[in-house]
Amino acid sequence: MIQNKEAWLKMTDWCARQERCIYDAKQKLNTLHVEEEEQENILKKLANENYLNEERFVRFYVQDKFRFNGWGRIKIQWQLSQKQIAAPLISEGLEELDAATYENTLMNLLTVKKRNIKGKDFWETKAALLRFAQSRGFEFDLTIRLIQQITE
Repeated sequence: MIQNKEAWLKMTDWCARQERCIYDAKQKLNTLHVEEEEQENILKKLANENYLNEERFVRFYVQDKFRFNGWGRIKIQWQLSQKQIAAPLISEGLEELDAATYENTLMNLLTVKKRNIKGKDFWETKAALLRFAQSRGFEFDLTIRLIQQITE
């Protein structure tokens, strides 16, 4: 039974506004100073009433971080693992990324970045593009292939 009704109401409102994972919900409950046993009750009820759904969270997280932040698979995977999401769920979510769209997005990011690199020679430009793509979490092999297409 939920004994802390105020925390329950705050959590349902918080979870209804956007997709959340269990890890984030635990963090929020800690900031509300809810006792450990009560946290577990609230988390179970949130999951039972479908306020928290890890699969749904992963799907939205992957799509949002890719589309709006321009993150690659590596960075998304790392961020999700930091939220203690199970590896199989992460893999499923990443598989939903369309390969052609993924490649086109990286190509567009690299093309824009190349235009903004000033006064560097060929090798420095390639290195800067590689560092940029790696910082965004894109795979090394794909990045190298696309950089070669751009710089030819």
